[in-house]
Amino acid sequence: MGRLKTYVNRYTRNARFYLLNGFVSFFTMSAFSILLGIYFKEKHYAESFVGMILSMQMVAMGIGSIPSAWLLNRIGSKKSFIGSLLLIAIGGLGQAGTNQEILVVFFAILYGFGFSVQFTGEPPFLTDNSTPMERMSLFSLNFVLKNIAMMLGNFATGYVSDYLKLFMDNAKATQLILIGCSLLALTGIYPLLKIEESTVASYEGSDLLSDFKKMMCQPVVVLYLVYNALIGLGAGMVVPFFSVYLKYSLHIDDGVVGGILSFSQLGTVIGGMLIPLLVKKLGKPQVVVLCQILSIPFLLSIAFPQGLILVTLSFFMRSSLMNMAQPVLQELSMNLVEKDCRAAFSSFLALSNNILRGVGVFLGGMLMERFTYHTPYYFTVFMYFVGTILFMMVFMRDALWKTKGYFEKHKIM
Repeated sequence: MGRLKTYVNRYTRNARFYLLNGFVSFFTMSAFSILLGIYFKEKHYAESFVGMILSMQMVAMGIGSIPSAWLLNRIGSKKSFIGSLLLIAIGGLGQAGTNQEILVVFFAILYGFGFSVQFTGEPPFLTDNSTPMERMSLFSLNFVLKNIAMMLGNFATGYVSDYLKLFMDNAKATQLILIGCSLLALTGIYPLLKIEESTVASYEGSDLLSDFKKMMCQPVVVLYLVYNALIGLGAGMVVPFFSVYLKYSLHIDDGVVGGILSFSQLGTVIGGMLIPLLVKKLGKPQVVVLCQILSIPFLLSIAFPQGLILVTLSFFMRSSLMNMAQPVLQELSMNLVEKDCRAAFSSFLALSNNILRGVGVFLGGMLMERFTYHTPYYFTVFMYFVGTILFMMVFMRDALWKTKGYFEKHKIM
């Protein structure tokens, strides 16, 4: 514990308080990721409606990234992050507490807007509150803590849900947990109040439109945005439905669903801890490509379940490999643009990823309802493969040209 405290204390005061906020907000997110779809199914909503609500959350996260960037520029990170937690709590309570479909959609949008501020503000905030030497480890620590929160949330909410179902009906049990976790998000306001605002408002006077025009003139930035969008589209088709897929395809209890997803999150935590070492050994772009390519066979394995143990291992490996490189992606993306464009670029990344992720959720729900629960996985594999090629074109162009030259020479010979 003493070593952990010493390790964390190496970072700035602002960074440490943000880490606490991220832990709390992602614990809330974990509860909604595992139970919201199940809650709507218990209320006899169709898969297409579940997909639409999850899609609206993602679209709101994407569209909200633009006003989020404006908000971060104008009032600073501290007030913006506090406002985001209020929106997350209100949106969560609304989704769990109303029976009117139109109101569920409204509160899903509020929930998505809340997280859009978190996702948009996080990369530039952590970049500005760290030195180049410690930046990679800070991004990794933030990633690990958020995934520990997701792991604990998946595990706890699943088994608490099963316990509560001994005393009440299934829908009521999941509803109470969702309400409780929505209120829990408000506790993240306390560490945010301790952030020193004067050191974090770095983008005053930034013009989002001019920043966008400047970035769109850079081919590597455009390619990276397309890559980011494709990964979001593919992930949207399957990731939000993991709990629904496990429960209704394998016919298992909520506690087992939570256990599987918690175990897969553990793999992400372990992977996040290993990332700094792998980066030193292989290089940042190489680690991203390796992780994404290796995740594809395990994604296909989930689509062809051969029993609970194999599905659990496949979830563990897929989650570990596809997600562990996120700290590297965050740092690489922030280095593609100048400092004064970071907030704008972060918002456009969130916009492209979440809009396409929202589209993917909607398509995934339709495919599951009209065909089988396995169908969306094939589309996701294709998106991941194409996206990885685009990523290599951005960060590994020299290696690609050398490989192309080798094959051309080999063919001539």
